[in-house]
Amino acid sequence: PIDYIEEIARLYGYDKIPEKDLPEIEVSQEDLVAEFGDSQFETQIRDICQRQGLSEVISYALLSQQEVEEFQFEHVLPLNNYLSKSFAVLRPSLIPCLVKVANYNFNHFVNDVAIFELGKVYGLNKKPWERKAVGILLSGVKYRDYFGKEVEYNFYHIKGMIEEFLNYFGIEDYSLEEKQFPLFSSAASIAIKIKTELVGIMGIISDMGTEYYDLKKQVLVAEVYLDVIKKYYNRRLRFKGVAQFPAILRDISILLPKDFAVGKLIEKIKPTDKLIQEITVIDFYTGPQIPPDKKSVTLRLKFQAKDRTLKDEEVDPIIKRIKENVSQTLPVEFR
Repeated sequence: PIDYIEEIARLYGYDKIPEKDLPEIEVSQEDLVAEFGDSQFETQIRDICQRQGLSEVISYALLSQQEVEEFQFEHVLPLNNYLSKSFAVLRPSLIPCLVKVANYNFNHFVNDVAIFELGKVYGLNKKPWERKAVGILLSGVKYRDYFGKEVEYNFYHIKGMIEEFLNYFGIEDYSLEEKQFPLFSSAASIAIKIKTELVGIMGIISDMGTEYYDLKKQVLVAEVYLDVIKKYYNRRLRFKGVAQFPAILRDISILLPKDFAVGKLIEKIKPTDKLIQEITVIDFYTGPQIPPDKKSVTLRLKFQAKDRTLKDEEVDPIIKRIKENVSQTLPVEFR
């Protein structure tokens, strides 16, 4: 039928067909439950992970008591009749299992690893409980360009994957908060929250974890809980016209305390003006050139208007307002 429609439109004349705004389609949580069972929902999750270049793995759902104690996992569910001390506790997290899969690959000369697992995690809080989670692990080289230059996975790659995952399901009001987990390095240890509810965690495996698992290189990991994703599922498919006018990009570098969340800074900047379409983190630095209790973050701001090409004279006052507003209300300095 679509071929007939195309021929009719061509003969009638595309120029005679009036333009109309494309509709906005909304899919609610109730629609999800009605239309998709658990298996279809998990298929969606697998598709998202595979589209991002991840390979699926399946690992043992058991850990040793030593691992649990070493990394201070709480509310674990032990087995009464375990066959080996290495498999004495049902896993409270997918992350240790993924790390061991990565290490197996490293030991067999597979140095670039990008994997995910969709499986159950377990715990004990008065009563035993279980929940589905998806875990992601990245390590090594993401790709090599035409000149042979290697681009390695870094924290922003796994952060981008998690944000893509949440955005796919229409979850936009999440926050990334710095919180120290024993398995993660203090340089990157993040709690992912929706309102006040923990939806997941991500970070870089700590030196202690690297030594314990005898890892050969830096490993980045994340874990997201599917019951929370389903609870806040709010996917909206929006169709809008392609922007007709070019955008202006401006980079600003900001010095802020190490324990200050960059997300709060972005939340403060975003409402300054409706011409601000997007704010992204493009650089992060800690080192000898700045105080030890500080970190430097570079943000890229995208300015764009629907009805005209913006000029520098329009953007400059907005940048000035941002600096004045942020400097007066937050403990930061512009570099």
